[in-house]
Amino acid sequence: METELNFAIQRNSNSSLEPWEINNEGQHGALVLRYRDCNLSCYLCYFQPYAYLNRTTSRRPVTSSLETCVNQLNNLDRSIGWVRIQGGEPLLNDSRSKSTSILAGEVLNHIVSNNLSSYENPRIIIQTNGIWLGNASVDKIDEFVQKIVEYLENVGYGKIVLEISFKGSNREMANSYAKSINTTNVDDVLATQISGYNKLHESIKNNAWDNDINRLAIYPIAGFGPEINNPGIIPIQKIENSEYPIFHPDTWDENFSRVIDDFRNTLSTNESVYQDYLNSHGNKIPMESMEPRRFQSGWIARINDRPQLRAFAENNLRIIRAPRLNIFMNNIGFVPEADENLIQKVGELREVFYEADPKSHYPYL
Repeated sequence: METELNFAIQRNSNSSLEPWEINNEGQHGALVLRYRDCNLSCYLCYFQPYAYLNRTTSRRPVTSSLETCVNQLNNLDRSIGWVRIQGGEPLLNDSRSKSTSILAGEVLNHIVSNNLSSYENPRIIIQTNGIWLGNASVDKIDEFVQKIVEYLENVGYGKIVLEISFKGSNREMANSYAKSINTTNVDDVLATQISGYNKLHESIKNNAWDNDINRLAIYPIAGFGPEINNPGIIPIQKIENSEYPIFHPDTWDENFSRVIDDFRNTLSTNESVYQDYLNSHGNKIPMESMEPRRFQSGWIARINDRPQLRAFAENNLRIIRAPRLNIFMNNIGFVPEADENLIQKVGELREVFYEADPKSHYPYL
C-alpha cells in the first residue's frame, strides 16, 4: 500500500481541506479527491493536463498520506452529499488500489460518525477506467472488494459505488479515443475494460450481494458521449460510409453489448442494491455528456497546443450551430456541421442512455 499518495489540487488553494475540494453539485456539495497519474491518456479527458502535470495548468501537485487525507475531514465546515475519488486513476496499480479501498471506507466511516452528510444515504464514488481491474488477478480484486465490504459492515449506513468509465463501444473507437499518447502498454482498451468490469462484478456478487450486503454497487458509464438533449459537439465514427455518435447501439461490438445486457440483468435481479437508481433512471445506462462548457473547456482551450487532440477533433467531431461553440471554432477552425441524420442518431441514444449530469446523476447511484 502506498504510504504517500499523489494528488493534483487547485493552484491557488490554501484550503485547510487540501488535498480535498468541494464542488457544488445539485442540492448537495460534493467532496472531491483527484489523484495524479493515469494508465491511459484519453484525447478528450478534461483532467489529462492535471493528471500528468506536464504543462502550465490551474493545478499543482501535492503529496499526502492516507491518514492526512482522512484527518483533513475534521476541517470540513459544511455538510456534503457525496464523495468522489477520481483522477488521474484511483486504481492505477495494486498499491494505489489498496489505498483507495481503505480511503473510501475511512471517509465513509468519518462522514457517518460525524454526521457530515446532508444526504440521508451518503455515497462514496470511485471512478475508474477499469484497466487495473482487467489486468489484476482475481485474488487482488477480491482483496480490494473484501476491504470495502469490511468497512461497509462496520458502518451503519451509506454506500460505496464503483463506476467503470468505458472509452468506446468497440475496439477501434476505444483504442483511438484512449491511447492518445504512447505511454500505455494496454493493447486493447475495450477488452481490458470489459474483463475488469466482469471480474469486479463477480467479486462484488460473491463477497457482498450473496451475503446480503447491498450497499456496494458497480455500474458501467459511457465515457464522454454526445450531449443527448442538446447536441453540441458530437464524437463520430464512420460505419459503412455513415456517421454515428460514439456509443450509438449500431456501433456496439458483441462484447460491449453483453456488458449492457449484464448490467440490465443486474438491475432487475438486485433491486435492493439499485432501487434508487431504478426509481430515477430505469434500466438506462449513464453517459457522461460531452459539451463545450466547464468540464471540457480545459481541452478546448489547449487544443492548438496538442496536435494529436487537434487531429482527433478534426477527424472525429461534428458541430451543431450554437453561440457557445465559438471558442471551439476559433481554436480548431472549420469543422463540418452535423446533418439531420446524425442529429437523429443522437436522439436515438436517449432510448439507451441518460445524461450523467452531476446535478441529477451522483445522488442516485
